Amino acid sequence: MHESLHSALAHYFSADEIRQLSVSMISGEASSRRYVRIGHENWQNTRILCLDPAFMQDGASEYPFITVQRLLSQNGVSVPLIYDFDRATGSLLLEDCGSVMLQEEASRSTRERLRELYMDAIDQMTTIQSITGNLSEIPFDRSFDTTKLLQELDFFIHHALEPAQQPTLAAIRELRAEFRVIAARLDKPEHFVLSHRDYHSRNIMMQQQRPVVIDFQDARLGLPQYDAASLLRDAYQPLDDNLVEELLNYHHSRISNLRLCRMGYAEYRELFDIMAFQRTVKALGTFYHQSKVLDKPGFSRYIAPASSYLTGYASRQPSLRRPVAIISALLTGQST
Repeated sequence: MHESLHSALAHYFSADEIRQLSVSMISGEASSRRYVRIGHENWQNTRILCLDPAFMQDGASEYPFITVQRLLSQNGVSVPLIYDFDRATGSLLLEDCGSVMLQEEASRSTRERLRELYMDAIDQMTTIQSITGNLSEIPFDRSFDTTKLLQELDFFIHHALEPAQQPTLAAIRELRAEFRVIAARLDKPEHFVLSHRDYHSRNIMMQQQRPVVIDFQDARLGLPQYDAASLLRDAYQPLDDNLVEELLNYHHSRISNLRLCRMGYAEYRELFDIMAFQRTVKALGTFYHQSKVLDKPGFSRYIAPASSYLTGYASRQPSLRRPVAIISALLTGQST
């Protein structure tokens, strides 16, 4: 048993209890956190032990996962319970919400059931977006402003382009200039709401047929389209365009009725495509980094579905045609 895992278990359980535990590692996503499912014959349900080195960092007065979990739970969002935590071992003991992700449930659903699943997910997303708070406190003290959006877009340049194709400096400069325009277009604090930050089908667990939201520690303010794009232009679980359009209308109607959105549908839809472009480009950077740099080949299967979204964005939004052309050419090694 790994030393850090044993230390964490020793905080929560006696030596005799540890010997009787069943322990199994859960395959991780693109993060430094590790998750372990633990069980005991006297428990009705298994539990999840999360090990996060960031929790042990000196000077971290507030751990965002705990802060955001409390905020979401208090406002009616379904999230895992926190049974206990220990900063010394960088661990949290959490409710086990099962192993069925929205991705898996969606892949085997009828069209009508798929529609219901995603409407439920949008309802949870809208609940998150309706939460307000003090702008000097986590998570409201951070946002998807121009700087943050550019950091995410630059992640693509560093991890998808430079290691593989070593594109020309001229192409990089032009792409970065396009990225700056896009980031500025999306920096609209007057429309910001609370955003999950990574609201896709692998971060929504299905517990008794209802969605439970996980991996929310990076929540911050942003356009309502940020999480909508993560969910509806998701490389893990692509949806057909007709369903996406129906769900976009549903989301816009929900946030408009709640007075979370003052955009007409035309502006909402335009900004959705631009935000979806930003999210897709960031996701491509992650998939290349995880598969090529960190040697996690499973992520490579999502590069093609993510890339396939780009032409659609460009066909609907003239402002995206040039950056999509540059990216497509660089990824295929062609001249721009």
